[in-house]
Amino acid sequence: MTFFNYIDVTITIHHIDTVSVAIACSSRPIVIDANDILQLFEALTRTETHLSNKKIAIAEVMIIALQLSSYLVIESGLDSQNVVFWS
Repeated sequence: MTFFNYIDVTITIHHIDTVSVAIACSSRPIVIDANDILQLFEALTRTETHLSNKKIAIAEVMIIALQLSSYLVIESGLDSQNVVFWS
C-alpha cells in the first residue's frame, strides 16, 4: 500500500500469529515536523484499519467453513476424495 505518494507500507502475516509492518519512504524521507508525523500516523492508522477489515473477513470465512463442515463429511481414500452430504 502506498500513502501520500511516498510512504510504502508492506504487511507480512507470519504463521506464528504475528504481523510485521514495514514502512519505506526512500524517495522522500519523513521529516520530523508536524505535517510529516501526521501523515505517518495516518498511514499507520489506515494500515491498522486495513488489517482489522482483513481479520473480520477471515473470521467470517472461518464461520462459514465451520457451518458447512457440519453439513458434509469428507471421506479420504488412497485414490480419491468423496464428499457425502447429510440430509
